[in-house]
Amino acid sequence: MDDNKVMTDKRQTGILRIEIAGFIMAGLYILAGLIPIDSLWGFNHLRYLPDYGMIAIGLLFIIVLIPHVSEKIFSAVKGILRIFNRFSLSVRVVAIAIMAVLVFYLLRVHVHSLGDGYQRIYQGEQGYLYYHTEVLDFFLHGILYAGLNLIGKFSGETIYTIFSIAAGTSFIISIYLFRLDDRERIIDEPLMKILLITFGGSQLFFGYAESYALFYIFSLLYILYAVRFLLSGKGLLAASIFLGLSCTSHITALILAPSFFYLAFYNHRIICPEKFPRKYIPSIIALAMIVAVIVQEILLRIYVGEYVTSVSGGYLSLWPLSEYTVFSPAHLLDVLNEILIIVPVILILAFAGFGVPSNDKHKNLNIFLSITAVSGALMMVIVDPKLGYARDWDLFSIPTAMLGLAGVIYFTTKLNLKAERPCKRFVVGALSMLFLSGWVLTNASVQGQLNRAEDLLSLDDKGRGYCTELLAYYYRYNAHNNEKSLELLQSIPGRGKNARVYYKIAKTEIDLGRHEDALESIYKGLDLDSNYAALHLMAGTILTNRGKPEQGLPHLQRAITLDQSRKEAYHTLGTAYYKLDSLDMALMIFKDIARVYPDDAMAYIEAGNMYRLLRQYDSAYFYIRQGLQINPGIAEGYQLLNAIKREMSP
Repeated sequence: MDDNKVMTDKRQTGILRIEIAGFIMAGLYILAGLIPIDSLWGFNHLRYLPDYGMIAIGLLFIIVLIPHVSEKIFSAVKGILRIFNRFSLSVRVVAIAIMAVLVFYLLRVHVHSLGDGYQRIYQGEQGYLYYHTEVLDFFLHGILYAGLNLIGKFSGETIYTIFSIAAGTSFIISIYLFRLDDRERIIDEPLMKILLITFGGSQLFFGYAESYALFYIFSLLYILYAVRFLLSGKGLLAASIFLGLSCTSHITALILAPSFFYLAFYNHRIICPEKFPRKYIPSIIALAMIVAVIVQEILLRIYVGEYVTSVSGGYLSLWPLSEYTVFSPAHLLDVLNEILIIVPVILILAFAGFGVPSNDKHKNLNIFLSITAVSGALMMVIVDPKLGYARDWDLFSIPTAMLGLAGVIYFTTKLNLKAERPCKRFVVGALSMLFLSGWVLTNASVQGQLNRAEDLLSLDDKGRGYCTELLAYYYRYNAHNNEKSLELLQSIPGRGKNARVYYKIAKTEIDLGRHEDALESIYKGLDLDSNYAALHLMAGTILTNRGKPEQGLPHLQRAITLDQSRKEAYHTLGTAYYKLDSLDMALMIFKDIARVYPDDAMAYIEAGNMYRLLRQYDSAYFYIRQGLQINPGIAEGYQLLNAIKREMSP
């Protein structure tokens, strides 16, 4: 009896700590928005909101943390839900879907400066259907792009926006429909669901352009159905299917394999089903997908030269602490920031649950949750964030969410929150929602996102140069601000300013009419990589167009030698020979273009013009007419036909 009283007292102390930790976290969140510290990138979202936004969220934090006020808010919410639940399930699902789509769309991302957003958009528009680490995700994006473009004109960005919002809506509905079938009623299911949909990883559903939405969804659904299986003996087949889908969505889902091995052990040794399907089919499905993903990766690294690299290249070193290594202060701060951006509420629950004894009745569940949490934490700590942690937040959002979901189930069960007054649990969910709101609102604001992206450039990490390129891309192609784009590109320091960057600098300088500056940038790029075909083509084009074809010719020939797929290089090469009065060479090149690219109207017209200059008027007339049949809108073709008539007139 005394032991039970001690346990109850400790739990009540833990419940009190929730309010204390909530006040502390809310205060730090607001403070981080007021103090410009770039290294707190996971918690300083309010910094990028207008003053009224910061004040509003600050007031909401205070309101939900005042007990009698939060009780009134909870009563109002409860009344709304009571009315909502009177409708049929199908009506409720449709209503949830409509609300989710509206929220995701209205608060969608506009600047894809984090991760590989613009690269993914480009790959989608190029029709990519396969990428070895994200097989299912790439395939579905590619199919969606091809399908929608059969009925209209859709950009790669639009495809990613549609896919992201559709995935998020499906996730919300899946969570709403999910039931734990918890016979002992030990888990606070409503609170778990609220916390799950308010994790910071939900940002992936707000029109976010990357390949992690499916990985995020399937990994978390796998954990939910695994927990259901451990509590009720039902759900192992669904868990194995979601694990397989997760592995095909992203190869790093293999970190879930250890937890599934425990599920398989539990199924065979503890439950011991007699029928073959229940005993073996789930394990066969999961293991088949795990093996397929591993074999594919091994074969790729053996036979495809681009990927013949050491696997260890993707992991951080243990030392020295002076560099960015596993236990270096800079890396550990980044890991903390990731937790703050994805699952800040877990710190509140962990603080509250510290010292509260666990219930031995839930031993198997706790083992599974521990394996899941450790697997997620290991990925967070040892995997090398190639773009810098702040920019690779999306990849690490999945292991962090795994850690967070495991922690939420563990600590809410440990604290027995299900037995507490509903308004107490409401406060935890409301805090999680407010933490998410600052993150989402920052990314929904173009100016807020741009300001944050520029602040992240101050972080001294290896991804700085690449992410500066992404931001420069936005300013050039979306904001149409070439001066700002050029300023960003020129600010890239050290090794980050490679040949590709000099190509982008030169391209922007050309758009600004600074051809001499562009040539200087081109030569700097070629000093770094003399085999960069696009730089040679650009140099040859500038020199040819500026009346120096003899200097441009070697660059054009080199460009074609390096990359024979660039049609524009052949056109410019033909023009260079024409300006050098080598009409026969120019004619041969334009005719070759017309042969290889029969839809290229200008190739026919330019070949016709060479025939005209060689006074072979019949051939000239034939080629020009061919070009005009392909594209009747080329005025130059009609002018050349008139010139032929004049020159043939006596």
